Amino acid sequence: MQTEEKPSSFQQMVHMELPSLRRYGRSICGEQKAADLSVLQLMEDLLSEPGVVTKDSDIKADLYSRLQKNIESFAQYSEIPTPKSRQALLLKHVEGFAPEQAAIILDVATSSIKDLCQDAHDAILRHPATKVLIIEDELLISAHLKSIVEDIGYKVVATAMTETEAVAASHKYQPDLILSDVQLADGSSGQNAVEKIKTDNDAPVVFITAYPERLLTGKCPEPAFLISKPFCDKAVMATISQAYFLKDASQRLA
Repeated sequence: MQTEEKPSSFQQMVHMELPSLRRYGRSICGEQKAADLSVLQLMEDLLSEPGVVTKDSDIKADLYSRLQKNIESFAQYSEIPTPKSRQALLLKHVEGFAPEQAAIILDVATSSIKDLCQDAHDAILRHPATKVLIIEDELLISAHLKSIVEDIGYKVVATAMTETEAVAASHKYQPDLILSDVQLADGSSGQNAVEKIKTDNDAPVVFITAYPERLLTGKCPEPAFLISKPFCDKAVMATISQAYFLKDASQRLA
């Protein structure tokens, strides 16, 4: 009887974690295709080895550990690998793993996670001033995001509440990074605003939404970087700095 219950609970866990697995993969790869292929490979691996997760294992950490290996396999063809320090920061502050879980996922000593996160944080503070556009219709959230952005040395050049304001601000200030809500004040769309902005500005975009699972289906073109509402300061810091890191590294290699 126990052997029949376990696959069911395991399948439910995998289904629940799929959006988060895609989010983590995309934040590491910097784009959707390689990340979603890594998740797909994970699903295929689990189907071919249905008993691979033991009863006593930390299922969530085990899933991310297997995804990590797939990502590293795809990443060998990438010119911009994400350092383990930044992976540790994302695992801790965005995905919510304890240090011992992050250590399992990254195959490092638990004692090294603190140092890896500190290295990533120090690297963030060393980045040159970065111009940021915030697209958010709730004033308190916009102000909170502005405070987080400025705390790590980035400069908010404009805030916008509507699609029209966002496009105009981007044309005027040419931001290096964009933080955007999905649903805006006048019923317009942050995604539509970003599509228009992208015609003359290829700045990385981090979407902020209360419904991240809607943009993590893997069924159509979707964002690479997502922050869930409600958010914590360190999750925002880790995500926006990762988005800028990958873009900056790409430009330096070009």
